[in-house]
Amino acid sequence: MMRRSQFFMRSVIPDISNGPSAYTKAKESIIKLPAIILVSPFSDANVGSISRVMLNFGFTDLRIVAPECNIQSDVARTLAVGSVEILDNAKVYNTLRECLADLDKIIVTSARPRTLNQVVISPRDAVKETLLIEDLTVGTQKSEDSITGAKVAKSKYNIGIVFGRERNGLTNEEMAMGDLRTVIPANEEYDVLNLAQAVNIMTYEFWQRKLELEKSIMNEVTSEFITKDESSSREEVTIKERDRLANRDELFHYLEMLFAHLDSGDIFPTSKSSRQSTTEVDDLLTTDVIPSTTEAKKPFSKKDLLSLSTVYQRARLTKGEVSLFFGVLKYLTAEKK
Repeated sequence: MMRRSQFFMRSVIPDISNGPSAYTKAKESIIKLPAIILVSPFSDANVGSISRVMLNFGFTDLRIVAPECNIQSDVARTLAVGSVEILDNAKVYNTLRECLADLDKIIVTSARPRTLNQVVISPRDAVKETLLIEDLTVGTQKSEDSITGAKVAKSKYNIGIVFGRERNGLTNEEMAMGDLRTVIPANEEYDVLNLAQAVNIMTYEFWQRKLELEKSIMNEVTSEFITKDESSSREEVTIKERDRLANRDELFHYLEMLFAHLDSGDIFPTSKSSRQSTTEVDDLLTTDVIPSTTEAKKPFSKKDLLSLSTVYQRARLTKGEVSLFFGVLKYLTAEKK
């Protein structure tokens, strides 16, 4: 006799024996949804539940940073139900920085008050600000039944949404790696959400936005198609290497060097007599904002450096601009003769 739980499991798992799986179809979408990033989750049940809700709303990229549970456990796979492909393809990283290296836009989630100077917006606004598309018009061909090749759309950014630990969320250092922070509005008397619930809300908002964009693309294909000759081609634009957006690893490398120099106080390594030759410069070096290296070895606090990091990330620097900042840093830290 079949147990009730066995009947339930069989009835809710979709039949994928014929044709591609839901996971495969989701990966083929022209609009790329964000990576879901979990930092040190301790509950395999949460990971399994998150896998399921991800596939519910078309997400496929699951990344785990330093997990404290077995993400492939029987509990996780049971709660994942028909989405075990997400668990099977989940990527595991040692550090959050390593996890974010290939992403352009980072959304960090936290309900706790923070002292960082980050932009704080609602999940819906975060979606509108990050899930954008770029259109590339290519040669078109019209048949009796359809229009093909009229538009090829792609997501503008590779996005990541970072969720913190179940017990205490993200550290300030981890929060500072984000471009913007989102807070899910909830009952002020009890606003603590389960990790899987928080992921559910964020993925739903992105899914709704994805549907809007897909509808917009279809409308543009229909309205902009005139004749094959008029929209046959456009000149391809090649972006120079220095003009592309700097990736996370390039920016973090620069920030590490900048912070190391600020921490050691070796920026403006001029002689004491040179500093005192100009009253304005001497006044600047003896203020509370940037004390002279003789008065304090560390003129910037850890909080200052984290806040500075968020400023750089909001600027969306190109690779060429990061290289320029490297050059400025090298000049400022060079020994003056």
